[in-house]
Amino acid sequence: MLQASGCTIRVARQDVEFALDREADTAEMLLVYRGIEAGDSLDRAVDLARDVLAGRREFGIGALSLHLDLDKEARRADHDPATRRLVESIELVEVEAFVDPEGRLSAFQRFRLRGLAEAIAWANSKTSAAILSNAARGKLEEHTPLLDPRTRALWLGSARRRDPWFDLEGEGLRAEIPMTRESSSRVREVLAEEALGARPGNLEFLAQLLPYLTSLEIGEESVRIVLSPGPDGVFRFRSHLRDEAYNPALLEAVRREGLPIAEGRDPETIGLRKP
Repeated sequence: MLQASGCTIRVARQDVEFALDREADTAEMLLVYRGIEAGDSLDRAVDLARDVLAGRREFGIGALSLHLDLDKEARRADHDPATRRLVESIELVEVEAFVDPEGRLSAFQRFRLRGLAEAIAWANSKTSAAILSNAARGKLEEHTPLLDPRTRALWLGSARRRDPWFDLEGEGLRAEIPMTRESSSRVREVLAEEALGARPGNLEFLAQLLPYLTSLEIGEESVRIVLSPGPDGVFRFRSHLRDEAYNPALLEAVRREGLPIAEGRDPETIGLRKP
């Protein structure tokens, strides 16, 4: 279930959990959607519910305005081999619709990525390729307005050498970004302004992210960031996306269709790993 483009459905609240396992070379992600209702078309919302509950690898993350249909991506002919392998390596492990304690249609999806190291290598490669492509088209300055010329030069050097931008750090993630103190100060100021800006979820997301920030090192020409999960190895985020009164039309339509819905499911029992 997702808040897809075209507003097929709307979600009141979303919980996102993910965990990285270096030894198993896997990553797991859990998405819990609470208070699902139809958007601009009840029929389209029912069709989406039917497809997703049948195992379609389509999902959304509201806080990031992200919508992905991995089954559709798998049919694209223009993907390079590395991207095709990445798309194929993401498995839908479990999906279930349920009625939450507030009487609202809800659902969860659990995904597993096999080949975590290759996925990180893919992200590093795509980052370097994007920098080099923008530079070749004379667009790097336009696309990086917060950076000074020295930082752009550092980025080009790292991209040409294929230096890693991201890597694993224990059960967490590490980012090492070439950047002058001047540029890093400007970026932090803008991020702070955006976090406190118009979208109510920005501050909520930042407040949940900060406990995972276990290291921030700002050097003369580098920024090193480490994000580490909680004691049970899981990153957890919660987004409140809508406050309007719940419209049960989709729940009623899904029941008429005979789609499987678990009654009485306690959402607090849904999770990747429990402490």
